[in-house]
Amino acid sequence: MKVGLLTFIGSRYIKYVGVGRYENSLVPELRKLGVEIEFIPVNQSEIGIHPVLNRMWVLALQYLSKSEVIKNFDLFHASSQFTATRYTDIITVHDLIGLKEMQRLRQSMNILKRGLWKACIPFIKRSRYIISVSNVTKRDLIEMLHVPEGKITVIHNGIDHKQFYPEQDKEFKESIGEKPVLLYVGELRSYKNVHLVLKSMKVLREKHNMDVKLILIGKESRVSKEWWEKWMPFIIENNLDVKWLKNVGDGLLRKYYSNVDLFVWPSLAEGFGLPPLEAMACGTNVVALDNDINREIMDDLASFSENEPEKFALAIKLAIENLKNHGELIDHAKQFSWEKTAKKTKEVYERSR
Repeated sequence: MKVGLLTFIGSRYIKYVGVGRYENSLVPELRKLGVEIEFIPVNQSEIGIHPVLNRMWVLALQYLSKSEVIKNFDLFHASSQFTATRYTDIITVHDLIGLKEMQRLRQSMNILKRGLWKACIPFIKRSRYIISVSNVTKRDLIEMLHVPEGKITVIHNGIDHKQFYPEQDKEFKESIGEKPVLLYVGELRSYKNVHLVLKSMKVLREKHNMDVKLILIGKESRVSKEWWEKWMPFIIENNLDVKWLKNVGDGLLRKYYSNVDLFVWPSLAEGFGLPPLEAMACGTNVVALDNDINREIMDDLASFSENEPEKFALAIKLAIENLKNHGELIDHAKQFSWEKTAKKTKEVYERSR
């Protein structure tokens, strides 16, 4: 079986970090299972005029062009709805967040970005099979796009357990702070809701006499910069101990996951959400917003809270004072592996032949 994985490679303008991790983790495992799979970049004919014009041009190619190598492959798998073409057989849909009517989401999306989301709908509906990374995304596909349930297979993402495992380091732990340290990993988008943690830190100090430090790790995108600039006055005014680290490699990220006191996940919407599972794989407790996707992925191994600073602050306090068993967290994370994801993906390939 020869599979063409439709992707964006080497683009100056088009970046999908989470999808890149999906591709780079899944492909090696598929090859171990005997699947002959090659990356097929759909952005080979980019035009370096302007990011917006370039993205519109690539989208037009996705709709109109016919791959010159189509006869050399048994099937084509788009690694996300954004990399799909008119000859795609299978699409992995990570989420439909950009199509949801959410005020926080609209604040971080312009007309072009929302248009790109809508442009993906025909690709999704036309594909023969859909891989959904969660039951929540499957439900959205059925309810929002009316995709037949029989087309959808839920295959959870995996964790790279060779990269994410406990690595306690006393000196490193002391270097990041004497007070309890919270960690958040991801972009600082409005719907990621990280300002809930900032407000909770204020509540912890004023109502619970608990002073904590927050470390943010994520790429330095335009949206993240805007969020940081917006909330910096609040951080300064309330003398909050917050540090933003950019471009942290997986080796150092593992150290942070392993040596902080708590991982916080306040996001309002996700298709899956790897960071809290990566934290659990490193033996670290998690406080997360109480929603369907977090319940699906983390089961009852996280401490859940409503979307209110007072309640999120209390959840942080109680989680630090009553840590869950590290071994149980690690065992839960081990249920998610790229080997398992690859095996189930290969089964979809075989059904589509």
